[in-house]
Amino acid sequence: MADELNLNKMRDYLASPEFEEFQKAQQEASAAYAVECDTFWDNLPYEDKLKAFYAVIKRTCQAELEDEGTYRWAIYDVFGFGFDAYSVGMECGYMDLHNRIMSKEQYEEYMTSLRNKDGSIQI
Repeated sequence: MADELNLNKMRDYLASPEFEEFQKAQQEASAAYAVECDTFWDNLPYEDKLKAFYAVIKRTCQAELEDEGTYRWAIYDVFGFGFDAYSVGMECGYMDLHNRIMSKEQYEEYMTSLRNKDGSIQI
């Protein structure tokens, strides 16, 4: 009975104007942060962009290909960020990228599935 009551309270809240207002504010804040980050990137000198690219991809490869770690592992241990970076990584698409990267075994299985009987690769 208590679970049903809590479920009904949650449904009421999710349908409330307060929650709708919260969602709108969150979307606006996310959009503003995206613009701020793009502006930051656009104003970096070329050499700084190149260094940032190198640093991010190096850590991404370490987390994803060498360590084959979790999303949290990459954010907290490899990149060295705090809890605030979890949602930032989701917003920019890193979690989607992380979830689409195959393990070494999955990649080898995939590559094997592309090979023809003569050893050539299907294109």
